[in-house]
Amino acid sequence: MLGAAAWALQSGAGVVPDPPRARSTTGTGRAVAALRVGDRSFSPSDIEASRRVLALRYPDSPSVDLGAWSRLIESTLQQVALARMGKALTNEDIAVEERRIDGSTRLPEDLARIKNACGSGETYREVYVRPTLAARRFHFEVYPWYPAAHAQRRKVAEAILERATRGRLANAAAGTGARVEAGLLSRGGFTATREPARDPWRLRDAEALLGEVRQLQPNGSLARVLEEQTEFVVLERGPGTSTATGPLRVEIAIVPKSQADEWLWRETKDVAIEVADDRIAERLRKEVAWTQHTALSATR
Repeated sequence: MLGAAAWALQSGAGVVPDPPRARSTTGTGRAVAALRVGDRSFSPSDIEASRRVLALRYPDSPSVDLGAWSRLIESTLQQVALARMGKALTNEDIAVEERRIDGSTRLPEDLARIKNACGSGETYREVYVRPTLAARRFHFEVYPWYPAAHAQRRKVAEAILERATRGRLANAAAGTGARVEAGLLSRGGFTATREPARDPWRLRDAEALLGEVRQLQPNGSLARVLEEQTEFVVLERGPGTSTATGPLRVEIAIVPKSQADEWLWRETKDVAIEVADDRIAERLRKEVAWTQHTALSATR
């Protein structure tokens, strides 16, 4: 079963949370919840709609039933994390995303099947639009650039940079866990010497960066840490005379950022997760590894 981030990429959708509410009720008006995650609740029909949507994408997967539960739990925890990072999803976000999906889908028949599987517009927004957007926004738009999540890793990169100003980059990075690569910096990005046939790693603002590095003396270090989506980079110009055009020989030390999922579980471990069916709760604990890091419990 694909994780939420992979689902977000494949679906091309984005999802957003509204204020918490219990949406499904009995004939007496009392809320029915098969699953509660923090202040959000999901009815048995929500869980079933989530299962049908996953079954459309993974018709032969034996884990679709459990995946319906885990996807809603993970998505809601992502929404809690986004709110705590000051980027809460809103009803307007959901409406905008729903319109975007309708207007940009290249597979209208598949989208129609997903909507049909959900049974109603509200359920479609809750179990498909919202989770997909939440995953994409958390993994690709907010978490990668959230300073508090990566502060320790940035300090490692800054320490390498400080040492590199007094010696070679490879020596400065020794013992830090950073990976050092030699290669060529061009307008297209960085190409490692050991993988010349691969497409360049597309560094942000590579063309401006190339002009900046061109001003350095050979073996001189760029006076700042570069931040990419999943890593920090310390760059040192290689030996050789300056050229007005063309790629430059460089060395880079790559410091990976903190892992999104590890941070998510740590930051949301206080969020209560209540599963009404104790058999489902036990299966989630046994078969979905990341639930071990959550406050999941059975309510009966």
